[in-house]
Amino acid sequence: MSSAELRLLYRGRLAESGLTEVVGKAARFQVLTTVQCAALWPGAPRQTALKIPYLDPRGEVTKFYRVRLLGELNGFDHQLTKPPRYLQPPASGSQVYFPQVAGLRWLEVLGNVEAPLIITEGELKALAATVAGFPTLGLGGVDSWRSKAARTSLLPELVAIPWQGRRVYICYDSDASTKPQVAVAASGLAQELSSRGARVFDAGLPPVAEGKLGLDDFLVAFGSKALEEHLRDAPEFSAVLALHSFNERFVFVRGLAQVYEERSRHFYDSHKFVSAVEANAVYQVVRLTPQGTKFEKRSVAKDWITWPNRRTVQSVTYVPGSDDLMHHNATGSLELNLWRGWGVQPKRGSVAPWSSLFRYLTGGESDETRTWFERWLAYPLQHPGTKLYTAVAMWGAQTGTGKTLLGETMLRLYGSNGQRIGAKQLSSQYNSWAQRKQFILGDEITGNDSRAHADELKGLLTGDWLRINEKYQPEYDLPNCVNFYFTSNHPDAFFLDDNDRRFFVLEAPDVRLEQAEYTEYHQWLNSAEGPAALFDYLLRVDLGNFDPRAPAERTRSHDNMVDANRSDVGRFVALILHDPEQAQRLYRVPIDVELFTARELLLFYDPRTEKRVTEKAVSMELQKQGAVKLLGGAQVRTPAGRVRVYAVRDLTRWRRAKNREVKIELENRQLPSAKF
Repeated sequence: MSSAELRLLYRGRLAESGLTEVVGKAARFQVLTTVQCAALWPGAPRQTALKIPYLDPRGEVTKFYRVRLLGELNGFDHQLTKPPRYLQPPASGSQVYFPQVAGLRWLEVLGNVEAPLIITEGELKALAATVAGFPTLGLGGVDSWRSKAARTSLLPELVAIPWQGRRVYICYDSDASTKPQVAVAASGLAQELSSRGARVFDAGLPPVAEGKLGLDDFLVAFGSKALEEHLRDAPEFSAVLALHSFNERFVFVRGLAQVYEERSRHFYDSHKFVSAVEANAVYQVVRLTPQGTKFEKRSVAKDWITWPNRRTVQSVTYVPGSDDLMHHNATGSLELNLWRGWGVQPKRGSVAPWSSLFRYLTGGESDETRTWFERWLAYPLQHPGTKLYTAVAMWGAQTGTGKTLLGETMLRLYGSNGQRIGAKQLSSQYNSWAQRKQFILGDEITGNDSRAHADELKGLLTGDWLRINEKYQPEYDLPNCVNFYFTSNHPDAFFLDDNDRRFFVLEAPDVRLEQAEYTEYHQWLNSAEGPAALFDYLLRVDLGNFDPRAPAERTRSHDNMVDANRSDVGRFVALILHDPEQAQRLYRVPIDVELFTARELLLFYDPRTEKRVTEKAVSMELQKQGAVKLLGGAQVRTPAGRVRVYAVRDLTRWRRAKNREVKIELENRQLPSAKF
């Protein structure tokens, strides 16, 4: 970048804050090239930048400085969700920024307790306000008025200022209502200065529809007169301290008209929140009247609900792996993230009990099947929030084999993000159990041959969104991050057909675990080390080419469950398609015939018409199990009339067959038991 381009970039950045190069010169700003910036300290970015020196109240340059990066970021920095713009040398601590403006003598301002001060976050904001006639102290961050490293409750520069009786305005950015740490920092600073005798006012800028508003943005947009009015209307912190304390505890969810309590994770109806939940929370407000000073008791909850600076989000979401309480969605709308971390922290250790249980439960399966299952368990832990488009169902008639124990173990890792449910909850219209969940152990699921139930379950397994329906609460949508591990004692636990690829089915051993084995496993599981070691192990599992959206591995147990769900006529059709020799032995269906009508097969199945099965039922089974309906379902003219014909062999050939080819085949067939 040429020096002219760099100078133009510098002017543009100053203009954004309503500043000029003349102001920048008085403030001792330095424009740095990429080489100069990289030379500031080991590891400094190779980036064009603005060096902001810190001066003391006498106007002398200190050793402390910060850097404001200019232009587009290079390397990996530009890929960050919120790349850093301000940097400083490592372990350099914090200082107060006293903006240097022509004609301003900071020693006189600080020495006069009648002179009000503004405190804000950011050097350019402090400089813009000071230029506009409002002496303002700048902090490198909202919490930079103290030093945790130096264990000081207030920076030395602030301690040296006389505060008794001075009016102080804390004017942080407008995102204080969405960032609890900003409100907490402002409240802490207010209490510290109040303890030193200052009258501290809450001059935080009001929320805006998009982005955030800083003090310099406010001056550029509205001018110094508007800032003067804003400061005049600012309430004393002591008057709104109770409201700030509510901001640390609660969030208002506009789309639900509800209040969320961060600690308990409960939602409250906004009206009940005021009238019942926090009805006893009151605070005193001082009122100046012609008759004198009056103290008025007010409801904290009621005033907080109508307070412009309350913490507010538009809706709720669930973003596992994100530490942000407030989350901006793809449209920029602010949402409350309901994810609150894992159940344990990973730590290297022994997983021998887990490995033994896993091998025992999957002992009858192939290495490929066991690998797929282990990757299924590990993938959502390595990729938090991933929706697997498959579910695992482990069944076994014998109890005490450990199939539920495996699911309980996984629940330890997920903590509050996991839930154990039964068949009743799974089929209920209310699904509050699914909110804020990544792993569901569906335990002791009984057989259900309802296709409607299967379709509902399909939405849970493959849908991208969940409609949360909690009794007596408004419904809302959350991203579907739920993955299911089911256990059952029934071979027909789920209604599956030949085309189902969503379920990975395993059959547990038919031998109970010994009591000593259970005791040893539970000792490991209930220890602090066991779940942590398993979490660490699963985070290191090689995922290979595992695809979370791909169909499940097909197992023998899956095919057995499909067969268990079939009706008697369904098993008959399955034999014709997959075991023609058995179909010939049991029902005399010829092996060498490839085309049939549903009526013909019905006569093989029920030659005496005793089973009350209809031609339509046979036709439905043929289609469901993959037989080819010839000519797209069009009828074929035969000596017995017009009929629909199905191919049960050589399906690839008959999908492309023409009308004449079908007629020839029908004429040449030999059907010993068919009544055409």
